[in-house]
Amino acid sequence: MKPTEIKEKVSITNKAMTLGTILGIYQIVKYLMFALSLSVPSFSFMFTIMALGVPVVAFYLQRWFRDKYSPKLFPFFLSWMVSFLTFFFSVVLSMVFCYVALELFDKEGRFFTLLSNQLIISADLYSSMDGIDAEMIEQIERLAKVVGSMEPIYFVKMLIPAVFSTGNILSVIIALITTKSIRSLIK
Repeated sequence: MKPTEIKEKVSITNKAMTLGTILGIYQIVKYLMFALSLSVPSFSFMFTIMALGVPVVAFYLQRWFRDKYSPKLFPFFLSWMVSFLTFFFSVVLSMVFCYVALELFDKEGRFFTLLSNQLIISADLYSSMDGIDAEMIEQIERLAKVVGSMEPIYFVKMLIPAVFSTGNILSVIIALITTKSIRSLIK
């Protein structure tokens, strides 16, 4: 077997879908922690830990794929492609879940009301601090009004580019870490 061959014939897209599903389920649990943290503040700690854990989970998934399917050579482009597709499929899964959950289970808009209330509390907290610009407080209050009247589809449309761009940046970093180049074969 040549160093550039993959152990067995695999479809990168199919494996990335599998890895993306695993990462997407992790993201869904993370978003549930965020939603719960709006009413139960102790869940915000779990959300923070899970948010910081996304790159770690993605790295271990990528490393598992590399070790299982490409033991000798795993070039940067292939590594980036698998990582990028993994994040892409996880974004699709988690955003569909967010939309369905908000559309079906939150007909009263409780999530957006809680989120808006958190922004108002933040604005009140900032207004009591010295050196905080009044214009910034007004912007937070305007944002709270917009969020309070937001529809689920617009919230998800706003969230997709943020999550997708973060995933793209992380996929480049993970690809740099998990790449096995020819130099690693020489050592």
